[in-house]
Amino acid sequence: MDTKKINYTLMILILSVTVFAIFLYERYLCFLNIRDAMTTPFLPEPFSNISDGWAISHILLYTLLAFLFPSCLLPLFVIGVIWEILEEIYGWVVRNTSFKHVSCHTERSHMSSWWFGRWHDIISNSIGLGLGYGLQALLYK
Repeated sequence: MDTKKINYTLMILILSVTVFAIFLYERYLCFLNIRDAMTTPFLPEPFSNISDGWAISHILLYTLLAFLFPSCLLPLFVIGVIWEILEEIYGWVVRNTSFKHVSCHTERSHMSSWWFGRWHDIISNSIGLGLGYGLQALLYK
């Protein structure tokens, strides 16, 4: 098996585990009927959009991915954009149709808009890609 196939397989595995973890986190919030603490920013405007827990998780994930797979920056960026589009579509479906998965979206108002794509998550992804690529270049010059 060539290195490129191994890289893409490992990258898809990491992203799949991440998506699974997000769904588990949603179930956790629903089960305990609690608000998502990761939506609270810790920096003031104009940095609040890239300083909540979700933005930081995007930065960390994409830093790791760019560090591990520095030759895959464009596919990683495209995957991040596609994820935000899919997340927005999924959130719209959950909020605006009779589609009901095993969820608390209809029973608990603070969860009614949990799924939504954010354009600034793409900025967070890009920051992470730059950090990971730079760290990779710095350490393995």
